Amino acid sequence: MAVATNPEYGKFYNGISLSKYIQNGFDSLSNSDIHTELGSVKCQLALAKESGATILDACYQAVAPTGDTYFFSSTDGSIFKRTQAGTYSAVRTNGNGAHKGACYYNSYIWYATSTKLGKFDLSSTWSDSEEDLTAGEHPMLQFDLGLYIGNDNDVAMVDSSDTFNASALDLPVECDILALKDYGDDLLVAEKPGDYITDCKIFRWDTVADSWTISDPIKETSINTFIDADNVIYVQAGDNGNIYMYTGQELQLVNQIRDFDTTTLNHQLSTNYKGRALIANGDTVYSLHSKTQSMDTALCGEYTISQSGATIISIRAVGDDLLVAWGDGTDYGVDNISTNRASAVIKTPLFRSYHTIEVGYADLPTGTSISIATQQDGASSFTDQDVEVDSEDKRVVRLKDDLIIKRDCQAQITLNASGVETPVIDNISIK
Repeated sequence: MAVATNPEYGKFYNGISLSKYIQNGFDSLSNSDIHTELGSVKCQLALAKESGATILDACYQAVAPTGDTYFFSSTDGSIFKRTQAGTYSAVRTNGNGAHKGACYYNSYIWYATSTKLGKFDLSSTWSDSEEDLTAGEHPMLQFDLGLYIGNDNDVAMVDSSDTFNASALDLPVECDILALKDYGDDLLVAEKPGDYITDCKIFRWDTVADSWTISDPIKETSINTFIDADNVIYVQAGDNGNIYMYTGQELQLVNQIRDFDTTTLNHQLSTNYKGRALIANGDTVYSLHSKTQSMDTALCGEYTISQSGATIISIRAVGDDLLVAWGDGTDYGVDNISTNRASAVIKTPLFRSYHTIEVGYADLPTGTSISIATQQDGASSFTDQDVEVDSEDKRVVRLKDDLIIKRDCQAQITLNASGVETPVIDNISIK
């Protein structure tokens, strides 16, 4: 581990590194806003539960042009509605059972169970068994003049006259389609191969030809979801958290979500919120974003759900709202962005034997604070340290006492928010 004399960590816009040994990024960033003012970090807005006791299941989402959002249980036939104003209600039970996907298209909300495609006219008419589907997951995408649906190894389609085609495109028989995404005038299809096949593929199709245009294999068990970063398409693949960029021809490995949670992988775990590509995993919503094209894309933990121990099922941006559906097997709900701030946690890379830590701040509003904890010489947890605030000379928070480090150490900096107020830091210095 090569560390410069008196290391300083201030390039927060580099985001989370692939390892705690890498010195030009951070071991972790949680509830952190690193993009508003480059070179600084502050507490991100908190997620807060807004669905009350209405949502009783882990749900997929579909958004209507009115701003109303429909939630479809992934465990049974329950269907819920959120109005644009944020009022929740239970609206229907689908007798066909658990849902596998949902999407708005051509004046209808379309929704799928394992073997049936249904639609709702946004007024009063529900048709739960409009068409037959092959058993499995059913990701959906409204694109160009059609609704495209993953249907085992086929791409099904509903056209503008609501005519259904169960096999507009057929992939190799061992494929199971997990996600769909538009790419210019083409459709990208992500799949999971059979149990004993070690490659999965992304297919590119012009939606007109009888077969796909190009495919690219990667050594992963599945391609789980597309991540829409406006002019760039990423995918999350496999069970190790790997993130690939799609070049138009092939997939290139660019990043990784460490400590990856594999329990609820599905096609609705990403969205684009106010220009930032977001991807959810476990209890965290990460951003994959760069402020300008000249900067590297950074991975950052931006939001944490309100329910400790729960897992995110789906996320959707709806105007200024970010709807995050979660569940833990007992409790379920939907979070949204609140006006208050969540306390941010920043873990530095591992550093060698220095004696003190200083955190430089640009703002420390009344009621907020900055805490420092350390994990030394292979300890299993972080220990809180006593700090003092130099508000006159250097505008830093530093340790009161010197550290005694035999081998190595990490610092954990917590920015403690107070309501809407947040500290803003611009440097972590090890001396």
